[in-house]
Amino acid sequence: MTVDQRFALPTTKGLIFVKSDDIIYCTSEGSYTHVYLSNNKKITIAKKLKEVYLKLPQETFLRVHRSHVINLNHVIEFTNGQSQVVVLSNGEEFNISKTKKAEFMERFIKL
Repeated sequence: MTVDQRFALPTTKGLIFVKSDDIIYCTSEGSYTHVYLSNNKKITIAKKLKEVYLKLPQETFLRVHRSHVINLNHVIEFTNGQSQVVVLSNGEEFNISKTKKAEFMERFIKL
């Protein structure tokens, strides 16, 4: 499922407009969020990850860890071993927290 919704990401220079499906994942760093795009760009914005996550389409984005939000459309692999690891389309790997594993499995299977 792809949602073609656009977002304005506020930067120090102005706004950058991106489609939600171009966002692969977001990570937090204190009061900042790094948004990683499918064109290999990284945009840093002065908003907390929670604020960014709440504006993203909930049907395709999932917070898999306290500091990581992923786009389920970009998941290419899931490993269920001692730790649960998800691999995204750009090769990045993230551990899924134990508390988010059930939600990940339920949401991902619905796609």
